[in-house]
Amino acid sequence: MARAASLALGILRAAGVTCWAEIGDVLPTAVELTEEERRLLVDHVEILSFLRLAARRPDGTRTQTVTVAVCPECNEWVLVSSGPGPSRCEMTRGCAGKPVKAAVATKEKPGQQAA
Repeated sequence: MARAASLALGILRAAGVTCWAEIGDVLPTAVELTEEERRLLVDHVEILSFLRLAARRPDGTRTQTVTVAVCPECNEWVLVSSGPGPSRCEMTRGCAGKPVKAAVATKEKPGQQAA
C-alpha cells in the first residue's frame, strides 16, 4: 500500500494536481507505468481519494500533504500529513512495528534503474 500511495502522489505531482479526483480518466503523458504499477494502483484504489499534495491557498497559506503510513508487522495503515510519520504502530494493540510513511515517488531519469 505504501508503494501505491507513493506512486499515486508522484502521478499527482506530474499532473500538477493536488488530489486524485482532479486526474480524470487519463494519466499524464509524462508518466509511463509498468503493469506492476498499474496493478498496485488498482489493488489499492480505496486509498487514492484520501491522498493529497500540498498546495498554496489563495490566502497564501499552504495545505499539507496527506499520505499513508503502513506498519510492516501488522499491515495496518493510517493517514498521515506532512511531517514525521508515527514512531510506533498505534493501529494494532501490542504491535511492535514501526510504520513506514509513503513519500512522493520521483520520475526516473533515462537509463536510471529503480532501487
